[in-house]
Amino acid sequence: MTTVTIEKPLKAMPAGIDRRSRLARETMEEYVYRLYHQEEDHWWWAQGRRSLLVNLWKRYGGNGAHPRILEIGCGTGGMLKELSRWSTAYGADIAPEAVKYCRQRGLDTVALADATALPYRREQFDAVVCVDVLEHLEDDVGSLQEIYEVCKTGGRLIATVPAFQFLWSRRDIDLHHKRRYTLEEIKGRIEKAGFTILKASYINLPVFFPLLMLVKTGQLSQRTLSIKLDYALVPPVINRLLAQIIEYEARLIRHTDLPIGTSIVCVALKKAPAEASLQTPPLLKLAA
Repeated sequence: MTTVTIEKPLKAMPAGIDRRSRLARETMEEYVYRLYHQEEDHWWWAQGRRSLLVNLWKRYGGNGAHPRILEIGCGTGGMLKELSRWSTAYGADIAPEAVKYCRQRGLDTVALADATALPYRREQFDAVVCVDVLEHLEDDVGSLQEIYEVCKTGGRLIATVPAFQFLWSRRDIDLHHKRRYTLEEIKGRIEKAGFTILKASYINLPVFFPLLMLVKTGQLSQRTLSIKLDYALVPPVINRLLAQIIEYEARLIRHTDLPIGTSIVCVALKKAPAEASLQTPPLLKLAA
């Protein structure tokens, strides 16, 4: 596989671009993917999500030594790279830009795919990971039903979503969110798709009150000149401190639930039906 090197350095968005226009939104999305690709290996938020998944898998994962895991909405591949260290990892994302960056990382099991129409056969994966994806979808339950189909009997779903509609801000709009959830709302939708909840908790408690303050004072309703600030890309010293705090929380979540936070994590089980599935490789569906 040929590796494509991007030589163009990151730079601020040009003044005068209206991010609300279609052209500006596409330009912004390309910029954000490039920003994620360059920053996510060390970004405190991404480190926290990776630590959370590893800790929850240790507690709630299956017994297989080398599970087959699908990440939906794999973005630029930071989580998928972590998954590939200890599993056979597959990725799916609707954005060609995301797939391109994954392949630059050497992740060649990534498909361009819609979360509501997954191109995989039934009963293929020991787990499906869905990090901050469901809030982007008009039909989140339909996507969860698709996940249920491709998940093996006895397999797990690990999903995170943003919490509390009262934390809604311009940033949700810029990220094309459709909603934020309460714990009971996301649990209900996962159960409606057929899963059984094993674990559900709020997460990111340390940043809840700072975010609430920013929302209530209107600071997140304003346009900012710094996209990095918008995505909480902070100076290195603060980044390391936040990473340590969030990673500690991830270890804590493994054993307890939190009463509040800016996000929610759920782990769910696909219970065994009458007939077990065949252990076939995760081949794509044949075209009609």
